[in-house]
Amino acid sequence: MLSADAARHGGRRLRRAWREPPDGAKRVYVLQVAEGVNLLGAFAGLSGRLWVVLQQRWPLEVVAEGEPLPPCQAAAMTIAPQIWSS
Repeated sequence: MLSADAARHGGRRLRRAWREPPDGAKRVYVLQVAEGVNLLGAFAGLSGRLWVVLQQRWPLEVVAEGEPLPPCQAAAMTIAPQIWSS
């Protein structure tokens, strides 16, 4: 679902990563969008589509190309498997 709609929201790459919070590992999707794309708009558009079509919420993070990233997102963009690209 995410990969089918990612390009409509300025997506360039989609990766599936794992976070390890104290309460257990969780899958998260990290979408890298083109520079200048509205991050909140991309997040809201994709999250809304997931809810309308699947009645589900998936952990999604949206980051911009060329912007400095926190360590967890930088690691995800480096080592997490890429599941889609434009």
